[in-house]
Amino acid sequence: MMKVYETSLRIPAISGNESLLENFAREVGAHLPPNTLPVRFVVTQSDDTVYHVELGVLEYEAAVPAIDSIFRFS
Repeated sequence: MMKVYETSLRIPAISGNESLLENFAREVGAHLPPNTLPVRFVVTQSDDTVYHVELGVLEYEAAVPAIDSIFRFS
């Protein structure tokens, strides 16, 4: 069985030359429980210290077909 739900989180702003997409991918991965994949990512607000994010999440019980990360562009 699969379930899709929405959640929100706050991602600390980065400084220096770190990749914004890599930071988002790392932070989202750290917040998601096992057997979940992000399927929607929206920055709804940002300031000097934090990004406010809406996240669509796919939760699954069994093996799911290989799906590329929403943070991968190739």
